[in-house]
Amino acid sequence: MYFLYYLSIQEPKAVSDFSELENIPKVVNEGSTYSEAKQSNSYYKPKKTQPSYSKEDIVFFEFNPNDASPEELQKLGFSEKLTQTIVNYRKKGGRFYYKEDLMKIYGMDTAHYRMLEPYIIYKKVKVDTNFKSSARRIELNSCVKEDLMQLYGIGDKLSDRIIKFRDGLGGFYDVSQLNQVYGIEESTFNKIKSQLYVEGDIKKININLASESELSSHPYINYKLAKLIVEYRSQHGNYSQLTDLKKLHLMTEEVYDKLAPYLIIK
Repeated sequence: MYFLYYLSIQEPKAVSDFSELENIPKVVNEGSTYSEAKQSNSYYKPKKTQPSYSKEDIVFFEFNPNDASPEELQKLGFSEKLTQTIVNYRKKGGRFYYKEDLMKIYGMDTAHYRMLEPYIIYKKVKVDTNFKSSARRIELNSCVKEDLMQLYGIGDKLSDRIIKFRDGLGGFYDVSQLNQVYGIEESTFNKIKSQLYVEGDIKKININLASESELSSHPYINYKLAKLIVEYRSQHGNYSQLTDLKKLHLMTEEVYDKLAPYLIIK
């Protein structure tokens, strides 16, 4: 009895919900089905729950998610709804650059992805980084994070930085301002600039009323410059024209040219 008890406490615990998938052969002849893959492995145990993908008999073959047809996607087990989601994503200019990118599609089943992963390929050709002419153009002042992530080289973190920078500025007045976002390389900007445009009003600051705090919250105005703007106004009265700011020793031509579109006098 002691021996049996010892064995029971030494029994290893399962560490993965997907352990049964490891026994599916990674190399299956093209055209073989999911059912055949299961039969070729005596250790395979089907899940008790019904998978979310559409067919049990998945046909395994190499495919590129950037150009696979809807019919091919459904043969690979994608439901009609998920297939349409992928097609719509590509129509808007979305691209898959890594295998894992497929998991970003809403509704993609993890177990399904793991079975298809060995068959996901990308053509060994130069990626069309300038995008198709039919790709939707993106307006920088109204776009959301998901729109930005469709752009070449713009991922989760960069899209957050762009939106944060835009909100801090009060809106973009020129596409070239995107170059000022930390992490965006010039080569990346040059590849996506043709897809971008700006429109609409930007938020302006009244330099005759703004406090130091309000001024210094703008990305183009540091604390010292904000303090100097307010001090000059206190000593000389309200600014009569924006160019009066050039009298401040910290207001360089470069800073003034960037900042002027965001300022107003009332």
